[in-house]
Amino acid sequence: MKKVKNIIIKYGSTLAACAFVLNFMAIRPFCNFFFHESEVPKELMEYKKDK
Repeated sequence: MKKVKNIIIKYGSTLAACAFVLNFMAIRPFCNFFFHESEVPKELMEYKKDK
């Protein structure tokens, strides 16, 4: 269990950053992923850049 905890502590920030990037990419106007949601949470729209 201690080994798993050390791995989570070591790579937790990287995993969180990857999750943030995937969420950011999902709110773009054209979705590259098959898990596109028709309704996007308002919190994610704060990071969208209008061009």
